[in-house]
Amino acid sequence: MLSKMAILNEVGVLVNTIDQLHTSSIINRRGKTADGEFSTEVIAEELLRLDIKNRLKEINEVVREKGYRVATHNGVVTTGHKEEDSNRKEERVAIQLFNLSQSGTIFDHIGRIIDYQVPLKNSRADKGLGKIDLISLVDDCIVLIEFKIKENRETLLRCFLEIATYYQVLSKPKLLESYSNDFGSPNRIKKAVLIVLDSLQYKEMLELRNGERRHLEKLMDALEVQVFCMDPVSFEVQTVFIHEGLCNPKSEG
Repeated sequence: MLSKMAILNEVGVLVNTIDQLHTSSIINRRGKTADGEFSTEVIAEELLRLDIKNRLKEINEVVREKGYRVATHNGVVTTGHKEEDSNRKEERVAIQLFNLSQSGTIFDHIGRIIDYQVPLKNSRADKGLGKIDLISLVDDCIVLIEFKIKENRETLLRCFLEIATYYQVLSKPKLLESYSNDFGSPNRIKKAVLIVLDSLQYKEMLELRNGERRHLEKLMDALEVQVFCMDPVSFEVQTVFIHEGLCNPKSEG
């Protein structure tokens, strides 16, 4: 069990490699410090003090020259991966949501799923870049979605930082261009996290709603990330926290 000071010292070092901050094990630290505070609350407070929103803007953009749409994303699950791998399970559910939208389903709050597992790399030389789990369309707004299934044990802090980092890495004009031919003329990009009922992230979100994670709430607002919750059986999507609309015209793009 780490002390608050030990965590603060580690965070102070980690922000110097801001593009990899979300991958650090301390960001995914559950439970409380030796001082009795939620570890992620201590980290969130420090990140806000360090002006994390503007620090993230220091991340270099990677332009995917051939665009972000992948021709093989046809809703078919590929083989060759271990069945028990949690990332693989998330991919399968993501494809299922995509296929539902292909059949006409428009999900409450997050709209129509138009792509999944969207790569950020431009070439093999781009190390450490992941993929955007889901991309949806709400009116004229593209939504980047970090998706977690119930088995996933990552903290909400990790989820917020991951999607905010990916947002900074990608080329916004190239992303909008990639989807403009088939999906009208989207002109804004937003960030969201989609969790499921009774997951670790759902528990943390209820604590946030009850006022137990004030700094995490402030960080969510600062990074302009919206959180939605899905029933893993019915696929019904709902909000778990009263917040401005996902693609509210008055919010920053």
